[in-house]
Amino acid sequence: MVISGKMIAALSRAVRNSSEERRFSHSVVRCLADPFFPIAFFLRNVMALRREVHFNRLAPRMQRRLLLRILRERSAIFLEVREWISKREDGLGFLTAGNEKPLPGGPDDYCSRCGWCCEIASGMPVFPEDSAVPLKWKNIFGDGLGKGHRFCAFLWESREAGGSLCSIHPWRSIPCRTFERDECEFLQGEPDFSDPSVEDRLLETGRWLIGLMDGR
Repeated sequence: MVISGKMIAALSRAVRNSSEERRFSHSVVRCLADPFFPIAFFLRNVMALRREVHFNRLAPRMQRRLLLRILRERSAIFLEVREWISKREDGLGFLTAGNEKPLPGGPDDYCSRCGWCCEIASGMPVFPEDSAVPLKWKNIFGDGLGKGHRFCAFLWESREAGGSLCSIHPWRSIPCRTFERDECEFLQGEPDFSDPSVEDRLLETGRWLIGLMDGR
């Protein structure tokens, strides 16, 4: 799902105005404006947290603080990966300004770029020997980004093409490489996958989040 520019702009304003995030608002707002930042998956993360008893027991101020921290941590790894890729000779073509390419996928490719397989907080940190991924990132893949995060640290999205994007796909872990059609079809059999109300709930989550950030 592509989140509207209007909602992203409203969330950016709310983050800038938040006293808890003022020191970091520039980098977070920069990420929110980036066409590869996983804003839809962040909102799915928030939606998942809102279903959890512990989160709902928090006062609104503490909920806001937690979500701002998650957004700040997500932004930090996003900028770090983006800079690393842009400096590599074998960097991905979709990072070239003005040259966003359609995501791969055709009639013989079962992957629909839904991103569900990447909605994991952490994974087994086993990478090919020739993987160029820094050790720090391998540890992040294994341990996750921290409390409250509900999807892979390296999952991005493409607002241009519509769909998920693995930011370290050429260097990804071995478990990610072994996730194939059977696992994908099993995951797509989950009730939430085809639930038509998910999109409406995601938009409602975005509106709720903006209100929370604004102190409403």
